[in-house]
Amino acid sequence: MSTFLGRPAYIIHCIPPDKTFKKSTIDVTSLVENAVAVLKISREKTNVVEKRKILEKMAIFQQSSEDSIVKRGEEKCAEICQIPIFGKEFFMHYWEVDFLKTARWLTNFDAFLSLPDVVKLKIVMATWHVRARLQRLLMTAKCRKCDEIQENEFMIAENALFDLKTCQLDVSWCTPYPNDQIQFFLENSDDWVHNEVVENLKILNPTDIESTFMLLQLCFHYAGKRFQGDILTKMEQFLDAISDELHEYYQQLEIANYSERLAKMMKINNRIQQIIWEKRWKADLAEKFDIFNVKFSHPEMFYDCC
Repeated sequence: MSTFLGRPAYIIHCIPPDKTFKKSTIDVTSLVENAVAVLKISREKTNVVEKRKILEKMAIFQQSSEDSIVKRGEEKCAEICQIPIFGKEFFMHYWEVDFLKTARWLTNFDAFLSLPDVVKLKIVMATWHVRARLQRLLMTAKCRKCDEIQENEFMIAENALFDLKTCQLDVSWCTPYPNDQIQFFLENSDDWVHNEVVENLKILNPTDIESTFMLLQLCFHYAGKRFQGDILTKMEQFLDAISDELHEYYQQLEIANYSERLAKMMKINNRIQQIIWEKRWKADLAEKFDIFNVKFSHPEMFYDCC
């Protein structure tokens, strides 16, 4: 039947009423222009922590950013709001927040600022969702470890979370198909995958420097694998630099045998990369069969964005 109809078996029985729908375009041009402005301003300004090491500088920025993990200690955490539904407004808001935050974050890496403008933007457009994914898992692990949230809750921002059991996904704005009929193509809660990563992060309990290393390693490795060529070469140089700094960090703490911690960090990052790559073929299949009726002015920004 699937061969005859030219459609995969899992959507044969959910052909939308209007089979001639047109795709609408989500224009993110202004968002990209804002990121370009961030990169330009950061290149021209004097960095007040210029003499600090890479990991330390970026950890300081992460701590001071609005979605950083607060050092709560014995303090009572601020009230956290629960997001009941993921709809268009939610996605548009966090796309903007995550994209610009990644641009600002990367400008604290001096070697990154030395790259050609077009390459800097290319890396930001590729890695923003990768950084955001790990950052949220780090926040979730910290909050769960402190018993501030339940095991079925995930952090979206410092003051926002969603419940895996009750949160709903509204995709009516981007597909003519009913939500329940295209689950194959959607990233659901994947709680068993994310809980696996969160649990490993809880056990590891990374320091701010280690968390920063993990975020940078994940972003640079992803960008290098995706673009190859000169960008891969440059990303490998960046990875060498942060690896050397992490080694110095452990030496300062007089931790002689840190290979076990490093192995755990890499295991977590590799698992996240695997999750991203495993979903890529579904996205390609969805595009082939026009599952979604939206397109983006800058599609490269949303490649692998699950």
